[in-house]
Amino acid sequence: MKYSFLTTMLALFGVCYISYCQSISSRLLDVQTKEPIPFASILYGEEQGVITNENGDFQFVIEQNTKALDSIYISCMGYVGQGFTQKQLQDSIIYLAPGGFELVGVDLMGQGLSADEIIQRMVDSIPVNYNQMPVQKKFFLRQSTYDELDEAKIVLKASTIPEIDDISIERIVDRLPKKTQYHTETFGNMYKSNGKVKLEVLKATEMYDKSQQATYAGINHSLIKLIKKHVKDDSYFKIKTGPISTKLDLDTIIGRPSLDPQAETSIKLNYLASRANRLNKIENQFFNVNSRLEVIEKRKNYQFTKDQTFEQDGERFYVINFGPKKNARLRGKMFINANDFAMTRIEYENLESIKPFKLLGVNYNEPKYVGVAEFDKMKNGKYELSFSTLKHDFFVKVRRPFKIAEKNKNTKGRRKQNEITIDLYLTAKSANVFEWVALETKGSSQGTFDMVPQRQIVEVKYRTSYDEQYWEDVTIVSPSESVKEFAILENE
Repeated sequence: MKYSFLTTMLALFGVCYISYCQSISSRLLDVQTKEPIPFASILYGEEQGVITNENGDFQFVIEQNTKALDSIYISCMGYVGQGFTQKQLQDSIIYLAPGGFELVGVDLMGQGLSADEIIQRMVDSIPVNYNQMPVQKKFFLRQSTYDELDEAKIVLKASTIPEIDDISIERIVDRLPKKTQYHTETFGNMYKSNGKVKLEVLKATEMYDKSQQATYAGINHSLIKLIKKHVKDDSYFKIKTGPISTKLDLDTIIGRPSLDPQAETSIKLNYLASRANRLNKIENQFFNVNSRLEVIEKRKNYQFTKDQTFEQDGERFYVINFGPKKNARLRGKMFINANDFAMTRIEYENLESIKPFKLLGVNYNEPKYVGVAEFDKMKNGKYELSFSTLKHDFFVKVRRPFKIAEKNKNTKGRRKQNEITIDLYLTAKSANVFEWVALETKGSSQGTFDMVPQRQIVEVKYRTSYDEQYWEDVTIVSPSESVKEFAILENE
């Protein structure tokens, strides 16, 4: 790698800046079991904070000239919250004590209610307990995607285009990246009304390997060049695989030059739409019909048992374990407020693949679906989602023949102009991690929701490595080691 004078000066500046800051990092453990406590809240300074990751790790930076923090408060549902001094957090391990206790004898809170009766009361109270009015949330969202291409093979059976032969197909397959990573973090305002979501993005970053994206772009450019050389402008394509066929216009495949002189605008619009779509799924995954998180909708298929009862911030909670009874795929636990029977936290994981699909040489399933979510009470007494983390993996295996035929109805004689026949062998998997936290939640109005534009230009900063100081004024979920260690070496 080459280093310029500017690069050297920036590196020295970074070292000098870090010397004027103090980085506090530690791991939070259960004092009894010595197990990590994931997704606990660490509050410091004025409305500043961070959330432990799945390993209980957390880290934040304090500028050297900042007055020493009197108290750093750490809390997590099911544990006794505790304040620590800045000096105490210099230790690499911090402990919290469980705040739960088992009730012996008469159940004074639930008048002897069984687990099934508690769940039924929780379900009956959903329309009353959870907010149905427009709401605004200041949020932080991180998505990490890890894709692996385990197998990619294309067997060419026939081609009327001379340049598409066994050698060219093999070169295309060999150029495909076998492993890719993509990380993005978003901070902004979310507006929700009637189950719909709109966003105002204030800060956003992306990390990925641009050279891999350039590889995909190069393959795409080569294919488009071939298509333009051999395919007529008014042609269309008929793609057939077994009994399934579809029709694609040439414009759909190669696209047309954008009328907007700012070519990056469309990419930023897609970014906003993808973040809004993800938050819509996060917000609506718990009580909706046909949700993957089916334990409430299909509760008759689950076995519920009372675990323990604990007290936190003056309120008591039931801990209800759930697992499959028949035709169910999830297990976990719910934390239910003993006073109003609102579910305030849910932890879940799948025991078998979610929505598996196997038909005509296509095998698809979702082998991992593991998450945690919490609900907090608003000033109006209603509950809103305040935190969610989800690990969601996908697997696809394809063994299919494909026939791609160019047709043109304006040509005399046969409509079919060119044809390519291949056998496709593909095995790929994708591991996705979504981490979301509401930093502030307040009531809104339908008028405010309507005024938020759905199409906005969003500036997304590209980074080659993780920069924790970029988010020093925002409460975030501490990044995992794979995110912190992600780095792209770029040659000048």
